[in-house]
Amino acid sequence: MASEDRSSRIRTGGSQPAGNSSYAQDSQDGLVDEIQEVMRLLGEPRLPGGAIANDRVATSRGSTLNRCASDLDSALEMVRRAAMAMDMVEDRSRLIQTRADALAEQASRDLVAANEKADAMQRRALGSEARADALEARLQEAEERLRIADEWLARFHDAITDAFSARRPAAPEPRREASRYAA
Repeated sequence: MASEDRSSRIRTGGSQPAGNSSYAQDSQDGLVDEIQEVMRLLGEPRLPGGAIANDRVATSRGSTLNRCASDLDSALEMVRRAAMAMDMVEDRSRLIQTRADALAEQASRDLVAANEKADAMQRRALGSEARADALEARLQEAEERLRIADEWLARFHDAITDAFSARRPAAPEPRREASRYAA
């Protein structure tokens, strides 16, 4: 039972990365099946005919030994294939780890670039605010000069008006002519 648990974990453990071909999937499934078979054989010390491996009461010792040798060769072949499957899994794991490292490095570079852009935009915003403050101060200065100029203009106007009105003689009041023929 323990070997079945281990083999089921081998089969279901981990997710397959996207992009595997069906050939690679079939090959991996075949290797998983062979790993399960090896685990079953390791968990059962009996020979395929039902005889116990250390049974000395076998009817024909030679055939039992031949069967043992054949089963041992089969088991060794399954172990070899299981080792190949593990190598494939390790290679795939290394490839995935390499890709993950590359993606993490790219994300780090992107984060640094984004932070640099944000800093540059913040500096530009501060510069723009400073220029806006300077322009606002200049506008207030110009408005103050305009107000002062308007006051001086009004004073000049009043002074000119007063000067001309003082020089001009007062206009006589219009007379009423008495009519000669008054009644």
